[in-house]
Amino acid sequence: MVKTTVRILMILAGSLTLSGCGGPSLINKSACDTLVYKEFGFTREEYLPCAGEILALMDELKPLAVEAIKEGDRESRKTARRAYRKLRKLVKKAGGKKMMEEWRDHRLNDLSMAIWEAYTHYWSVTRSPNDVDFQDAERHHDEARRLYDSLV
Repeated sequence: MVKTTVRILMILAGSLTLSGCGGPSLINKSACDTLVYKEFGFTREEYLPCAGEILALMDELKPLAVEAIKEGDRESRKTARRAYRKLRKLVKKAGGKKMMEEWRDHRLNDLSMAIWEAYTHYWSVTRSPNDVDFQDAERHHDEARRLYDSLV
């Protein structure tokens, strides 16, 4: 009995050690994880990899938002909301509301603002699916994609 308890404790301790040392968490690494917001915003080298990940999540969310509008059922809204939660995590890592502040790099600031606008309109679409918010989300999303492509 004591040997079994000791073995179980050793296994648990080992698994805790692995998870603390970057075991499974390495799978979910993001370019947004290392961002540290500064008074002037970010540099292009810091922000563009994260912005690319945010835009990729928006690309995944867009058809789910369309589905939520067309279907209008609870399940399609839940699917869109799950995708939005992933997006929200990255946006928070990228500064959250600080994305609306004036950054030193004006073109990067424009990108950040377009991402923020698309993000907030996608939120509205996932809460109450409607064409007006979707069109605004899509417009800002497309603008953010264009700005991003011009900077990379």
